[in-house]
Amino acid sequence: MQKTRPIEYEVKSPADADGMFDLLTYEKGGSVLRMLEQHLGPVRFRDGIRHYLKKHEYANTETSDLWDALEEVTGEPVRSTMDAWIYQRGYPLVNVKQCDGCDKTILTQKRFFYKAPDEADETVWPIPMGIRYADSDGNSGSMKMLMTEDDVEVAELANARWVNANGGSNGFYRVSYSPELMTSLRDAMGEMEAIERYSLADDQWSAMAAGSSSAIDYLNLAEGYSGEDDLDVWTLLTRNLASLERILDDEAARSRMRSRLGTLYSAGLSRLGWEPRDGESPRDLELRGLLCRSLGITARDEDAMARLRGLHDGYLTGAAIEPNLAAASANAVAIVGSASDYEAFMGRFKSAATPQEERRYMTLLSSFPGEGEFQNTLEMCLNGEVRSQDAPYLAGGAMFNRHHGFTAWQFIKSHWDQMLEMYPDNSVVRMVSGVQALSRPEQVADIKQFFETHNVPTGQLTLEQHLERLDVNAASRQREVEPLTEWLLAS
Repeated sequence: MQKTRPIEYEVKSPADADGMFDLLTYEKGGSVLRMLEQHLGPVRFRDGIRHYLKKHEYANTETSDLWDALEEVTGEPVRSTMDAWIYQRGYPLVNVKQCDGCDKTILTQKRFFYKAPDEADETVWPIPMGIRYADSDGNSGSMKMLMTEDDVEVAELANARWVNANGGSNGFYRVSYSPELMTSLRDAMGEMEAIERYSLADDQWSAMAAGSSSAIDYLNLAEGYSGEDDLDVWTLLTRNLASLERILDDEAARSRMRSRLGTLYSAGLSRLGWEPRDGESPRDLELRGLLCRSLGITARDEDAMARLRGLHDGYLTGAAIEPNLAAASANAVAIVGSASDYEAFMGRFKSAATPQEERRYMTLLSSFPGEGEFQNTLEMCLNGEVRSQDAPYLAGGAMFNRHHGFTAWQFIKSHWDQMLEMYPDNSVVRMVSGVQALSRPEQVADIKQFFETHNVPTGQLTLEQHLERLDVNAASRQREVEPLTEWLLAS
C-alpha cells in the first residue's frame, strides 16, 4: 500500500513509538525473519543466532549486529539483503512467464501496489526465493536463488510443467503467473502443499484487487479447489467469494453466483458430511462448520439453511450441538432473522453461560436484516448495554450488514465525539476498519470527507491504510461488477 512505513524507522515522538505496535513490526517483521531462516537453512540460521548471542552477551546491540553475525557464519550477503527488507517500504511482486521461442522462464520484479502511484516506483529487493516445479514426467524438484535484479532468466525451469515461484510460501512477496502457467498450477492442485494453495489463492485475490486480474479469473481459479481439505485455504476462499457475491446487484446474476458457490461448497463438504464423527480433528470440526455456514449464508442453499435453522432451534432448547455447527447455525439464523429471532438472540446474549457465547450473540445482533432491530443494536453501542471495550467492535461490524451498513456509518459519524470519550483509544481505529465494506461511490465520498476533518486518537497511519483500502475496494467494485454480472448471466 502507498500509506505504509518501513519495518524499522526513527522514533521521534511518543506517537511514533505507539505506532510501532502494529502488523508491520510484528507480522511483517516475523515473516521477513522466517524468509531469511528458510533461505539460509534452519541449521545455519541457528548457528548464526548462537554466534550473535555469544558475541554480544552482556552488551547492547543494533539491528545490523544480528545481520553481521549471520553473515559471518553463513558467508551470505545477509546485511545488504535485510537492510533492503527492513528499511524499504512495501514488498515486491514477482511476475513469472515462460519465454516465447527460448528454453527459459523469465522472472521480473516490481513493487506491489493495490493502487498504482502517480510516479513510477523503482524499488528493487534482493529476494530470497524458493522455487518448486515439476516436469511432464512427474518428476519434481526445487531450487533456491537470491533475485537481486529486476529481471532474471532461469534456464533450469525450461521443461517445467508447472512452476511455483514461492515454494513452501516462505517468501514475503506476491507472485503473478502468465495465463498458461496459471492454468498448469490450477491443474496441479493435488501436487502442491496446503500453504502453497493458500498463497496462490491469496495472490490472485490481490491481483484482482489491483486490477491486473479479474473476478471471473478468480472464480475460475476457486472452482479448481473443489477437492480442497485444508481449513485455512477454505477460510480464505469463503471470505473472498463472499465478497464477490456481495458486490452483485442483479438478482439473476447473484442467483447464478450462489448456485456455483453451492456446488463448490457442497463438494468440499462431501468428505466431511453434516454429522460429526468420533475421532475427528479439531480442524475438521471447524472446517465442517465453516462450509455449512458458507453453504447456507453465502450460497443460500435452501436445504442447508433449513438444517442450520433446525440445529439452532435445538441448541436453544438444550440439545447437544457440536460447537462449530452451533456457531454456524446462529450465523445462518441471524442473517435472515425475524424480530422474534432477534429477541431470542438478545436474551441469549444477556444470559450466556460462557464469554464465548455472550460474544457470539452480541456480535450477531448486527447481522439482522430488520431496520428496527438494527437500530436497536446501534443504540446498544452507546447506552451501556454493551461494555465500552466491546461496543467499538459491534459498531464496526455493523458496517458489514448488507442492508444497513451505511446506516451504521452514519450512526458512528453522528456520535463520533461521544464514542471518542467512551471507547478505549486504541479501539477506535479498529472500529473504523469496517468502512472497507462500504464501497459504493457516494459512500466512499462521505467517509473520506468526514476524515478530512476528524482524526483517531491513535493509529493515524492505520486509518490512512483503511481509507486507501476503501479506495481499492471501490475501484475493484466499479471495475468488476459489470463484467462479472454479464459473465454469470451468459454462463
